[in-house]
Amino acid sequence: MKSSQKPLRIAAAGLGRIGWRPHAVSLARHADFRLVAVSDAEADRRAEAERKLKCRAFADYAQMLEQPELDAVVIATPTHFHKAMALAALRRGLHVILEKPMALDGRESAVVIRAARSRRRVLTVHQPLRLMANFQHVRRDPAGRGHVPPSLVRPEETSPEPAEQTSGQRGAQIPQRRDQVCGRDGPG
Repeated sequence: MKSSQKPLRIAAAGLGRIGWRPHAVSLARHADFRLVAVSDAEADRRAEAERKLKCRAFADYAQMLEQPELDAVVIATPTHFHKAMALAALRRGLHVILEKPMALDGRESAVVIRAARSRRRVLTVHQPLRLMANFQHVRRDPAGRGHVPPSLVRPEETSPEPAEQTSGQRGAQIPQRRDQVCGRDGPG
């Protein structure tokens, strides 16, 4: 269903495995968003984004944030960059979607939360599995034992589709099921 509102103009920082498909590609294809720009340190990833996603690509995150038409930014970079990148985006008046984990620790997270509140910007942490139908079904606890905390629900599938091969290491040997990551019996 197409919205009657103008698409949200968004940028994506980080074009690795998580930043590419779940964020940049999905946003570029979604009618409610317009992927305006991306940033990544790798030149081949930037070139691929310009070619396949038809957006501008920047090596410099700060330069990407200077684009006047932006409404929001997705930050899908290594966690140690999240706090500084989120604060920079918030200073520019942008809404922020952070890939998980939000920051290195609770103190860093609190700084980012305070900055978003003080600027009246939306700040969210991307947790897509919580919106999946199977997760919601289990969370409703069909057996009637009471509410099931989200942290106890772990869908077996970590990726609904096979990884596509693209630039760099982005699509290389990505585990598709939980048992491929931590064995048949789970962690430990």
